[in-house]
Amino acid sequence: MNRIRALKRLWRYKRFFTLFNHQKSPEAPLFPKGAGQLRSRAGFKPSEFNMAFQNLEVVHVVAMDQRSCIGKGNDLPWHISADLKHFKAITQGGVVVMGRKPLESMGRALPNRVNWVITRDADWSFAGAKVAHSIEEALTQAAADVLASEKPESIFIIGGGEIFAQTMDIADRLELTHVELDVQGDAHYPAIPDSFKKAAAEQHIDDKTGIAFEFATYRK
Repeated sequence: MNRIRALKRLWRYKRFFTLFNHQKSPEAPLFPKGAGQLRSRAGFKPSEFNMAFQNLEVVHVVAMDQRSCIGKGNDLPWHISADLKHFKAITQGGVVVMGRKPLESMGRALPNRVNWVITRDADWSFAGAKVAHSIEEALTQAAADVLASEKPESIFIIGGGEIFAQTMDIADRLELTHVELDVQGDAHYPAIPDSFKKAAAEQHIDDKTGIAFEFATYRK
């Protein structure tokens, strides 16, 4: 896990040198279309560059039941339309990272997002997905995609349980949907460290199923 933290620092240093080199060749495009917010915060002064690095978030996005279950039989054990829309609003236009099983359970790459998939299978491929063979490789290779995306400040981790566990130490924000069910599933979200505090919460009830759920944001 220390190696992943080091990669995250390296990622930020690479952004520093990108900005630094731009001062020497200002005619070259620095940020992609849609990155104006980051540009305005970073500016072009070396003293302000660290602020831009701090804005690069690793974000977990997932729904779980009362026992932190996130899946059952390689499938989502509930269907809540509002949660699917919530997930789409958070991730659309950005870069998502996931394990092989979550993608295969969905049956297709998520549209309007760059899909990075982590698998140990060197021969595995999937239409519309980019493949990495470790978390470190995925984060490193996805860096350019993040900067070129509509959400150049964040990379979204969307499952499964093992990927969440291995990236918890480097996560900056958790976008969790707490579903008031106990489905006795076989995939689980790891325990939320004490370093995360709930920053926002919204309670809802699904109109079709009557299932109560909460959208919650946790930040360090």
